[in-house]
Amino acid sequence: MRGAWPLMIALSVHGALAPAAVGQPAKGADPLLGRITADWIAPHIRFLSDPLLEGRETGTRGAELAARYVASVFENLGLRPLGRDNGFLAPVPLRYSEAKADGASLILTTAAGPHPLEYGVDYIIHADKARDRVEATGPVAFVGWGVTAPGYDDYAGIDVRGKFVAMLFGGPAALPPDERGYFAGLAEKERNAMAHGAKGVITLFPAPGPLLTDKFGQLEGFGWLDESGVAHSLFFESGAAIRLSDRGTTQLLAAAGRTLAELVAALSKGPASFPIDATLVFRSEFTHRTTASPNVVGLLPGSDPKLKDEYLVYSAHLDHVGIGTPVD
Repeated sequence: MRGAWPLMIALSVHGALAPAAVGQPAKGADPLLGRITADWIAPHIRFLSDPLLEGRETGTRGAELAARYVASVFENLGLRPLGRDNGFLAPVPLRYSEAKADGASLILTTAAGPHPLEYGVDYIIHADKARDRVEATGPVAFVGWGVTAPGYDDYAGIDVRGKFVAMLFGGPAALPPDERGYFAGLAEKERNAMAHGAKGVITLFPAPGPLLTDKFGQLEGFGWLDESGVAHSLFFESGAAIRLSDRGTTQLLAAAGRTLAELVAALSKGPASFPIDATLVFRSEFTHRTTASPNVVGLLPGSDPKLKDEYLVYSAHLDHVGIGTPVD
């Protein structure tokens, strides 16, 4: 029944249709799957992964080249263009925000005294999308996974108003996979923390600081701009958002006399939240720049007269992380 509904394909690198398949209704799953072969996929992968595209980072020349390549594939497939000026490209205005290393400071104070943490080694910062500078001081509370969901609440019985909340990355195994996928998302957990009155969010990662910088820096840096020029993010949009590395996590939990392994074991039995006898003093400065990067949007019209006004949307990303530090 492929083609019964209109199929809207956006940003599609992995999911473009083979030319022989367009407009031809499949008689069953097997004939359609038989057309998806390594010989057809390989040329697309070779081009899109070529060093000439420089890693296809959002807003760069390489990403623009990739978008135009996908647009040409869409045109060759006979899809209907849905982008600007009767084309396939639909530019998206973006803001890239980044924490300044020389403007970052995080001091953990415990009974043993103040202990400055090292930026890029002990922690990284999720950049504020609106402000140039954020400062915050407050006590710390551990809130498990930081999840509030039907039948499960890490915030039950603990007051986090005016505090930094420290939470593990991920979600409780007690939730069904689909629910856990939603409630354990960084954006949802950070919104939940703010709804409970938290001053800031600390996410604990069992990974080295340089790896966090490499994996999260580009991903979290971009926000899309609405018509009034306000930036929006899938992550924390405005405020104190800190990512602690394995070393930073160990230092924070030492103030509570706990280890990460002990907390994970406790959480396997249910919520295990508690205040930590520690205070954080946080300061960060940010830089912002505007850019744009295109979506690529095409339509495969449906063939069923009753279903043709309903739409299935298929999407994938064609940008990537750009040029990184070589490994081995």
